[in-house]
Amino acid sequence: MGADLFGSFAESTCAALVIGGNSITNIHEVFDFKNFLFILLIPAAGLIVCIIVTALLTEGEEIQKSEQVESSLKKQLVYSTVLLLPLLYVVSRWFMGDFIIFFS
Repeated sequence: MGADLFGSFAESTCAALVIGGNSITNIHEVFDFKNFLFILLIPAAGLIVCIIVTALLTEGEEIQKSEQVESSLKKQLVYSTVLLLPLLYVVSRWFMGDFIIFFS
């Protein structure tokens, strides 16, 4: 992602949706919308975890000096990672299930 965070996030999400639009059928060639929604569920889970970490775990901490900004951001990054990784695993297993990769 570039310096324009929102623009890069929106562009990468749209690109993933275009690519995911080609994979809305499962291995039995049956329409399965879950594969398409999975692309949107990954950033949605990240946003929800970010809100939870900001609201519950790091709210109320006051930063007195500019040197404390880096440690606070690192703490948020670690908390978000610890919460997001198991959530993404569960979401991936629930939405994607078992899949087969075909090599031609």
